[in-house]
Amino acid sequence: MASAAMDEQADRTLQSSGLAVLNQVVEARYRCKSEAWSSRRSRWLPLKLLLMADSPYLLAIALFEQNGKRSMPLGGRSLPKNAMRDDAMVPAPIASELALELLLRVWQRSDQGPLQRDAGPESLLMAEVGMEHLPEALPLLKATWLTTGDSAAFRRGLLAITSRCWSVTIAKFEPIAFTALEALPLED
Repeated sequence: MASAAMDEQADRTLQSSGLAVLNQVVEARYRCKSEAWSSRRSRWLPLKLLLMADSPYLLAIALFEQNGKRSMPLGGRSLPKNAMRDDAMVPAPIASELALELLLRVWQRSDQGPLQRDAGPESLLMAEVGMEHLPEALPLLKATWLTTGDSAAFRRGLLAITSRCWSVTIAKFEPIAFTALEALPLED
């Protein structure tokens, strides 16, 4: 009796609310997770994650050493669909702002001791990451790099989970430059 009333209520809710409720109804009625095929990612993803994945996350990453310890501060924000992009397909205004915010945080840490870039000109990175990678893949990459310091492995791992990735540099009297990262060949 309670099951029939629950099914009836779920059907009314589905008819009035649409797709947003479909995930809840499927889980409540059939005790299974709803998934949807993502052609952009070529795999099945949970419906909730797929709805979030449509807006990627722009992430600023700094790789440096301070007092003999590796550090990787991160900064980021959701990237709106209408973000303006330059010739290199970089969401330049937002990326420049994120780079500045992250560098100000790094600058504030310089009071605790001298800083040294860990990966040379690729020590400041900007990456467009799908939301599905933020809870698991990114923390694993960060922990591995903090432990091993293998910048080439970090770069390969980052390129595997990002749709686009750039190194961020600046030259005197020039604007901030975003250079697309390419995959490194594997070492023999």
